[in-house]
Amino acid sequence: MIKVKKGHRIYEINIKEFLDLIGREYRLKFKPDFSVIDEGEVNLHLIIEDKLQKFAVRVFRDDKTLADINSDLFLLKSLNESNFPTPKIFATKNNKLFVKYQNYPVSIFEYIDGTIPKYNVKTFQKLGSDLAMLHSFQNKIKIKESGLYNRGNRITEMKKLIKNHLKELEIYCEEPTFSVIKETYDKIKNLKFNDCKRGLIHGDVVFHNLKQTKNGKIYFLDFDDAGIGPLILDFVLPICYECTNFNRIKPDIRDLELNRNLLKAYLKGYFKTKKFSHSEIEKLWDACGFRIMDFIYWMIWRIINDKKEMDSKIIDHWKLFLFLKDIYPRIKKEVLNFNN
Repeated sequence: MIKVKKGHRIYEINIKEFLDLIGREYRLKFKPDFSVIDEGEVNLHLIIEDKLQKFAVRVFRDDKTLADINSDLFLLKSLNESNFPTPKIFATKNNKLFVKYQNYPVSIFEYIDGTIPKYNVKTFQKLGSDLAMLHSFQNKIKIKESGLYNRGNRITEMKKLIKNHLKELEIYCEEPTFSVIKETYDKIKNLKFNDCKRGLIHGDVVFHNLKQTKNGKIYFLDFDDAGIGPLILDFVLPICYECTNFNRIKPDIRDLELNRNLLKAYLKGYFKTKKFSHSEIEKLWDACGFRIMDFIYWMIWRIINDKKEMDSKIIDHWKLFLFLKDIYPRIKKEVLNFNN
């Protein structure tokens, strides 16, 4: 029996029992061991292997509904069938996309042997073109805008959580963190993206959710936040977090910089097949601000649910918000140049 802690959960797994179940359901014979991949905050990821290949195993958290998991996995299977670069999902002998171990749903995927993408022009252009491809898939895979796939309520969820827990957060968080949370709430409460094109979005397009193989192919991982939503909210994430070097450095505002070559490469790749309207471009800053606030919202959720100390990360993201506000005219200028 092993115990693995992820977030506020402790997964207890009997190795033999677990591998016997997976092997029986997937008609595979695994080596009697596995290793834990340190990916994601709440779901457990393992590597197992048979004589021929490695597999990535995902053990879903126990508070996620089976309907949500089925929707997640159906989306991934549909993307597989559309040749979008995501790890292949394997079906059981009964053509199911997951099995249950204790109370945990478990799925098996192709293991991608790769690393976080390289910070170069070629990678960013490929990322832009792949993301544009994803944003064109909604009609092909026939996902309805309902349930899990409707991310239109995200802003409402953010407002409600912060509003309902402001007093608790004021007690728990020291300054200046609480002031940042309060200002976050004030800034998001009037944001709307009703006039922006909607489609299939990944929801969390940052480099730690991507893997690049030796031949340069980029795989998209972690579709927990995927769904139907404003495309512009997906589009701005790599600009905010990767083109500013935020995810490469310790977030000191003095070290942040806009890498214009990477930004141009990303825009070139994306706008080769997708375009935004003038009214959507005018929402560009709102989209950037929303994505930073969305990450702050997630950290607030962690404070409330896991009692985690996320103060420094909240302040780091606030620094990023202020930095983006300062350089936004340059970002908009480049977007307009490539969107024509």
